[in-house]
Amino acid sequence: MKILFLNYEDPELASRMKERVIVDGRNIFERREAEVEGFTYFGIGA
Repeated sequence: MKILFLNYEDPELASRMKERVIVDGRNIFERREAEVEGFTYFGIGA
């Protein structure tokens, strides 16, 4: 299986998602980058 959650710009990532929402339980993604690429971002981890 291809790891999709490393590149926001990967067109396959958005095409596999019903909604463009990222819930980041470990705070490993950058909110600004996700939002620039059109994702709604929720960082809930430590």
